Amino acid sequence: AVVSTQSTGTTDKTKVYRTLIGFVFTLLGIQLYSFCMHYQPEEAINFMGLVCVFITVAMFASPLTQLKTVIKTKSTESMSFPLAILVCLQSLMWLWYGTLRRDIYIQFPNVCGTIL
Repeated sequence: AVVSTQSTGTTDKTKVYRTLIGFVFTLLGIQLYSFCMHYQPEEAINFMGLVCVFITVAMFASPLTQLKTVIKTKSTESMSFPLAILVCLQSLMWLWYGTLRRDIYIQFPNVCGTIL
């Protein structure tokens, strides 16, 4: 909902809530599809891992939607510096954890998040 509000510049709560509810039902549908269509638990885990990688990378890239405003106004006021630092630190911690566990589904999106 926050990403939707920031990227569209809207404060219409109804539109934000509809977007959020649609997103939640989409995720539930993907999870249901995963476990119904992939009879082997390993296949379902791999499918959900790929979905989570995609969503995590999209989340890390979402602040780039503010880049147009930054270039247009030649000011970084619209971007939150403390939030950017915290997201980078969080990404580094998950990357470290993923490396220790040797889990590519944790490592890959957090490499992208650290770079972005």
